[in-house]
Amino acid sequence: MSYTVDKDEKLDKLFWCDGRSRINYAIFGHTLAFDTTYKLNKYNKPFTIFVGINHHLQIIPFGCALLLDETKETCVWVLNELVIAMGGKKPTTIMTDIDTAIAYAIKEVMPDTCHRICLWHLKKCCHSWWSTIC
Repeated sequence: MSYTVDKDEKLDKLFWCDGRSRINYAIFGHTLAFDTTYKLNKYNKPFTIFVGINHHLQIIPFGCALLLDETKETCVWVLNELVIAMGGKKPTTIMTDIDTAIAYAIKEVMPDTCHRICLWHLKKCCHSWWSTIC
């Protein structure tokens, strides 16, 4: 677990993973996905979870974070914390939503990682775009 506090000593950012998550990441961490649920918790802060798929096609968590915001700096911080927690191992592929701050952070922290947009987000984006031109 790692965290930062603001000038008033209040929680700013929090990253957490456990031993099982580290073991699973060592085995299945070549591809991961992460998305942020936006302020749907009692702290009114974005919550993100890093997940992968195991050999039984089950979704497994690698870690999670409670964040202050979704700025480039915050995204860089949380990806750095993930890499540190996982002993320096970076994924081969990472799937996310369409977010420029996340894309920037991936290029900054994981330059050799292939960044892909989740199909659900692509379909949602294309549907919204198509609706506006028809």
